[in-house]
Amino acid sequence: MKNSYNLVVANDMGSDLASIAKAFYAAIGIDDFTERESGNYPGGRYFRGRAPNITFLLMETEHGTHTDRPFWARIELQDEFQGEFDLDQWVRQKLVANGFQVAQMINFHRHGEERREIA
Repeated sequence: MKNSYNLVVANDMGSDLASIAKAFYAAIGIDDFTERESGNYPGGRYFRGRAPNITFLLMETEHGTHTDRPFWARIELQDEFQGEFDLDQWVRQKLVANGFQVAQMINFHRHGEERREIA
């Protein structure tokens, strides 16, 4: 079973998905990431990168939602890694420190959706 987190992010490094993906994966220390096509995601494409026990997906948010954070990052943790992961600390050290503005989405795309800024 996977535990996952949904973040909405922005960065001054660019306004298109490819530029943000390059900055995002550099910030988290992943050199090997791929662009994929899928009708399941806004814009029809997303980026995927992996580290041991963790997968990172990056795509556009739904059109017109979260306009100040137009990109959606999904973090999927494998079972054995879940107890060791501190989301807030990780976001601050990896993303905020590299110029990203980040909010965690709770109940993302569901009833009761909440947005929690991480600074």
